[in-house]
Amino acid sequence: MSYPLHVGVTEAGTLYNSLIKSSIALGTLIIEGLVDTMRISISGDPINEVIAAKKLLTFLHLRQGPDVVACPTCARAEFDVEKVALEVEEKLAKIDKKITVSVLGCVVNGIGEGKEADVGIAGTKGGVVVFYKGHIVGTYPYDEGIVKLEEYVNQLVK
Repeated sequence: MSYPLHVGVTEAGTLYNSLIKSSIALGTLIIEGLVDTMRISISGDPINEVIAAKKLLTFLHLRQGPDVVACPTCARAEFDVEKVALEVEEKLAKIDKKITVSVLGCVVNGIGEGKEADVGIAGTKGGVVVFYKGHIVGTYPYDEGIVKLEEYVNQLVK
C-alpha cells in the first residue's frame, strides 16, 4: 500500500481484557511489519492506552525504554511487590533507554535474579538491598533504597 495502515482492537474492553486482546492482535501484526500506526483501546482513562502502546513497542524492541521485572508475591516478600514495582515504573516512565530493573520481594530471589538486571531492589527484614550491574551495592531503609535505585538508574541512562 502507498499509505499508512492504522490498526487497533476496538471495543477491547477493560484494562486486562484490552491488554491481552491488543497484545495478541497488534503484536502479531507489528512483528510481521504490517502496521504503521496503532491504537490500543481501553475503557477508562486514555492515559492507559498511551502507556500500553509504549510498553508494547518497547517489549517488541521497536522503542527504547525500561523493563521493570518483578517477582510474583509469595510468603517471603518483605514488601508489597506490586506497589513497589508500580512506584518504580512511574519513576522511570520518561526514560528512553533500554534498561532492566528488577523489583524482588526478598533477597532469596534477589541475589540470583538481581544479577540479571542492570539495577534492582529486593526486600529485607529491615529495608532493601540494591543491586547494580550484578553486584550488591548496599542495604538501606526502604525510602533511602528507592533513592539509591534512582541514582543508579540515572548513571545508566546518562
